[in-house]
Amino acid sequence: IVEFKTDKGEKIRFKGGGSSDGSDYETGMKVQVVYDGDNPQDARVGDFMQFWLGPLGVTLFGLLFFLAGVFSFVGISSVDKDFGPGFHKKMNRDALMMSKEKIRISGTVKEVKPQKGDQGAEFIVIATVWMPDGVSEEAFESIPIFFDPGGGILGKRVNIYIDPSDRKRYHVDIDPVLAELTEKKY
Repeated sequence: IVEFKTDKGEKIRFKGGGSSDGSDYETGMKVQVVYDGDNPQDARVGDFMQFWLGPLGVTLFGLLFFLAGVFSFVGISSVDKDFGPGFHKKMNRDALMMSKEKIRISGTVKEVKPQKGDQGAEFIVIATVWMPDGVSEEAFESIPIFFDPGGGILGKRVNIYIDPSDRKRYHVDIDPVLAELTEKKY
């Protein structure tokens, strides 16, 4: 129990905070009291633990999550190495495939291009499409795959999904053809 006199001489008693066993303060000990002049019953012992420990704890807890977010964001710059080749292309593909705005056209596999990736050999399947003008043929590259699909994929029909607002954002859907080739092998 803490007892004090207000500036107006009014004697006020309140239960001070602190530890549950009361070991923070001894009987008769002088402490700083902070109170509302209009409502002196709303008083607190004015020490660090009473005023700042709670807000400081919440701030440190929030700072921990903030720093975790910053480090995660910075770490995203290396996701291609961590998650494999073409990670951003795969994310774009998923977003495009969920979009209702995509355009689907049919193309033909013309080439399988090997390339060196961070984790060894990768292969890009190149499909071509005759454009609506009937004069020009356009090539589209698949996301990298980790195995050589072989010559059996050449000439196969594949679907190509294109974002109508950004023609550079597309996806060559080679999964059905790869599944068909895999079934024939086994």
